[in-house]
Amino acid sequence: MALDDVPVGGSANWTAALTSAFDLLQRYNRSGLGCQCNQAIMLITNGPPQPFPEIFKQYNWPHHPVRFFTYLVGGRDASNAHDMTEMACSNKGKRTKTNFDTILGF
Repeated sequence: MALDDVPVGGSANWTAALTSAFDLLQRYNRSGLGCQCNQAIMLITNGPPQPFPEIFKQYNWPHHPVRFFTYLVGGRDASNAHDMTEMACSNKGKRTKTNFDTILGF
């Protein structure tokens, strides 16, 4: 399986990832490129360390031009479910929880 070859470890730079995603969408919006209608960010993760309200406030409030969809993958640990729900639901999105067994059909 291809996923077996992917190294696991370390941690993500959440602030840089979210900021880069919002910056990219803002550049396209200001440039007139793209469809200029719906914008969305999709986050697939085993859980964020926090909901990052300061980033959403800076980039997506008060009008929420970008919808935010979160996919919580793996494990039985639901400790991050609340943060994922907050990120999605406060930004016109949706949270989904799944696991690799479901995705791969085991």
